[in-house]
Amino acid sequence: MKKLIISFVLVFVFCFSFITVSAFDDMPNDWSTKALQSAVDNGLLKGSDNKLYPKNNLTRAEMATILVRALGAVELGDISDFTDVQEKDWFYDEMAISYKMKIFKGDGAGKLTPGTPITRQEAFLVLARAFSLTPVKENGLDVFSDGKDVSSWAKEGVEALVTNGYVSGSNGKLNPLSNITRAEFAQVMFNLIKGYVDSAQDLAKLDSIEGNVIVRAKDLSTLENVTVKGDLIIGDGMSNTLQMENVSAQGRVVIRNSGNLKFDGKASEIVITSDSTKLVLSSSSAVKSVTVKSATSSYEKESATTPSIPVTPPDTPTTPEEDIWTDFH
Repeated sequence: MKKLIISFVLVFVFCFSFITVSAFDDMPNDWSTKALQSAVDNGLLKGSDNKLYPKNNLTRAEMATILVRALGAVELGDISDFTDVQEKDWFYDEMAISYKMKIFKGDGAGKLTPGTPITRQEAFLVLARAFSLTPVKENGLDVFSDGKDVSSWAKEGVEALVTNGYVSGSNGKLNPLSNITRAEFAQVMFNLIKGYVDSAQDLAKLDSIEGNVIVRAKDLSTLENVTVKGDLIIGDGMSNTLQMENVSAQGRVVIRNSGNLKFDGKASEIVITSDSTKLVLSSSSAVKSVTVKSATSSYEKESATTPSIPVTPPDTPTTPEEDIWTDFH
């Protein structure tokens, strides 16, 4: 009798666990299922009322929330001057954090427009800037019948996602002016990021991941003996004294966190996007180039014997369109 009761309890616990993981009434069974499940598993989407609403248009507040979660960002910016966000709003903290991340800067009229749906070209541009992606070849939009419909201010960002293989369109079209749905955005995020590191234990999984990886474990101050088969992205909320020892990235290392960091390893390029970052590169590292995108961040060699590495200076905006939202129409 005891065995029967124990078996019943184990079955109940197993079933209950299964239900809590997959309990979304509207989880589709189509091209987007794997991407949506990945978004759920990695905390990007949490749903509401037992639903994911995959066919709903993605709003700017929702996109900000997904990127805040994806990159492990926690530091709030001051958004008190914006008239369309209030502390009682569910997205207030996420909008404040995304403002600090420079994902949003407002529309120039004192608004962040959190409830407005995002078009596909807007979303692609934001992703390109969030992950510091640039086109790998020219005229990458010519293969699409509606490539000419991409706005001039969004072209480089859209082309970056297309030529890097993260966006392929549908039936020969990009539909850049259409709103992007939650399922579509989940798919683009899945194309971009194949793994998330939330703890030291997750580092052991990297050998099996083919693609870009975000490290967002806030209690992890050392990355040691790590190999990434793509870009290694250091999330915004990572330790400000991060030590990277014997780290190898087949792609780039994108640094989004601030602080005093050290890198020892291999990468095609190191890109520093954050403010107030001081990076020291060890003399034994093999890095082709370093790009610094903030005037308050810097890079230095460990010793005078370190081979010279070309450094790209911080971007110098020539127009007020540095604000990635003011140039959206």
